[in-house]
Amino acid sequence: LLDHTFDDLFAAFAGEILSAISASATPEQAVQAINRCIARWRRFVESGRSALTDEEVRGLIGELVVLGRTARRIGLLDALSAWGAPFDSIRDFEFKSSSLEVKSYQVQAGPSLRINDPAQLEPSPGRPLHLCAVRLAPADIGRTLPEVIQVLTDMYSSQPGSIAQLEEALASYGYLRSQARTFTDRYSIGPVSVFAVDVGFPRIRPHDVPAGVEEVRFAIPIGAIARFEVPADQVVGPPVAALEASE
Repeated sequence: LLDHTFDDLFAAFAGEILSAISASATPEQAVQAINRCIARWRRFVESGRSALTDEEVRGLIGELVVLGRTARRIGLLDALSAWGAPFDSIRDFEFKSSSLEVKSYQVQAGPSLRINDPAQLEPSPGRPLHLCAVRLAPADIGRTLPEVIQVLTDMYSSQPGSIAQLEEALASYGYLRSQARTFTDRYSIGPVSVFAVDVGFPRIRPHDVPAGVEEVRFAIPIGAIARFEVPADQVVGPPVAALEASE
């Protein structure tokens, strides 16, 4: 409150608190709603993230598409617990017996996947690692980020308490419900492809990076890893029709 650059942010926080109270039927529900709201905003502030860039928005959409698929394959709560990207996990999903890294790409930018850290494609001993590619194409009748989130919210509404967990993860990622109007870009989603990071997979390994070299990033053309493709449904689960209508 002492820094006027945060006036708009505080106003949005106060508005969300008021909305939570108004939607509550009893004082007890109001207290619970306020606590959930505070926890969500605490996650957002502590994440230290600035406004999501266009690239981060596309990355989040891709991860949410995969979250929806895995929720159908292993269950809502297990899928949400496996989603580590909002909490700075080196890979996006860590399941009980395998790991998954998700990359979104646009055809007009070239069908290649950008790897931000060699460790993202370094399998842990005894844990299979897969690379998931989610194609996004700008489209007038596609989905916006808030619409994708709404589909996931509808899915999780059947599981008590999971909506708060989902919203806290999104807040840690840098997204708050009060920002929904600012995300207007629409994307057609799909197809979703999955590749096994196995022997011979083209990549830069962490031990190949010389000492003193930092922030190694590289791109992998999808055509170069076609022979490593595995059935996406078996690894991440079946498509969510409300999201991947183009498939």
